[in-house]
Amino acid sequence: KDSFKIVNSAYESGSLPHWFLEGYLESTPSQELMKLTKKARVVVFDTETTGKDPYCDDIIQIAAIEICSGVIGQELNLYLKTEKDLGTSTEIHKISPETLTKKGRERNQVFSEFLDFIGSDPICAHNMMFDLTILDINLRAVFGENHGFLSKNPIYCTLEITRAIDPYAPNHKLATLIERYNLEGKNTHNALDDVKATVNLILALEGRIY
Repeated sequence: KDSFKIVNSAYESGSLPHWFLEGYLESTPSQELMKLTKKARVVVFDTETTGKDPYCDDIIQIAAIEICSGVIGQELNLYLKTEKDLGTSTEIHKISPETLTKKGRERNQVFSEFLDFIGSDPICAHNMMFDLTILDINLRAVFGENHGFLSKNPIYCTLEITRAIDPYAPNHKLATLIERYNLEGKNTHNALDDVKATVNLILALEGRIY
């Protein structure tokens, strides 16, 4: 009963139980993200890949948009060359081999530009864990073990945050939240479109987080 009460009280306060275990006692990740987007620079990003296995698949598109003191700023939209077969992933993200032939750049160039863009600022993504894992694996393949990604960057996941503050939503997929909160944007599985929708989600959450 006591454990149930703890879990229930966490959800009622707009938190996830594991946040308490990770030391978020004075403020939640939700509250921290809202403060940062108002007063600092946060970079929202997304990736598209050749498949769903972060240990085997390549990133073929990476997009990012900065929020600076509550204002949407510059954006980045980059395609990457790959030697791997896109397979059925093309049906999801609609990125074809022809697109990568035309727009794709060398992987080391793209990753360097992305890392320069985010700098040491906080980063945010929807379903962050997948993006972090596949980024780490891809960066290791290009730059080696000591690539330095996330050495200074605080990380925030809008999937977790919306799960905490809106636990009774049917699910917390980006497409569902766009419709639920009547947001501009679409979850097309093009990285730039999904980042734009996630930025609008973050800005829309401001009045829901205390």
